[in-house]
This record gives sequence, structure tokens and C-alpha cells, in this order.
Amino acid sequence: MNYTIENGTCDFSCYGCTDVIACNYDPSATINDNTCTYPGCTNPLASNYDEAAGCDDGSCVTAPCLGDLSGDGQVNVEDLILFTGSYGCPSGCQFDITGDDEVDLSDLLVFIGQYGGTCD
Repeated sequence: MNYTIENGTCDFSCYGCTDVIACNYDPSATINDNTCTYPGCTNPLASNYDEAAGCDDGSCVTAPCLGDLSGDGQVNVEDLILFTGSYGCPSGCQFDITGDDEVDLSDLLVFIGQYGGTCD
């Protein structure tokens, strides 16, 4: 059935994110549907990674080089000992270089690529 005359019963509300600082702000939304996402660090390799961030705000803090697990500016035996101690960790791993929530072959390949180097 089609209606062509407005009788005051129509609802012209538009649901969406109404918070202007949100990443997904919708200027046409008139009713907030609680789907807003906010800026933050979206790089899982950064020390301040924010899993809830909806868009990257440029605030990510990353180490000078990923293989420097000890933080001494070099990728050396000390880092290798730290790395091998967590190799095979299935989740929530401290030395997850690739950010996939485990320490596995992909992390080892990145580490080997940086082994013997120094960090700027």
C-alpha cells in the first residue's frame, strides 16, 4: 500500500553514530545507535595498541626495530634467548613480533631478518 499524504505519523529518524569525534560519525543520523568507534592506535605491534580503536590517530609508539626484544638497541644473542623462550606461545605472547597473538614461524622469520643489526 502506498501513502502519498503526510499525516504526522511518519518517523524520519535515522539511526547511526551521532558523536562528531567518532571515526564513523554520520551527519545524517538523528538517533545515536551506540555504534560509534573512536580513534586510537591500530598498529598491533605498537606498545600502545588499542584493540577498540576504529581508526588510526597517528599516536602509535613502536620500537625502533622489532627484533630488539631486550631494548638495548641491538638484535643479538640476548634477544634470541628471549625469543626462543616464548617460541610456541599460543596466545597473549610477550614477544609476538608480527602481532598475530602467537609466537611462531612468522615471528622467527622477522627476527632472523633483523638478527645482528642495530636499531636507530
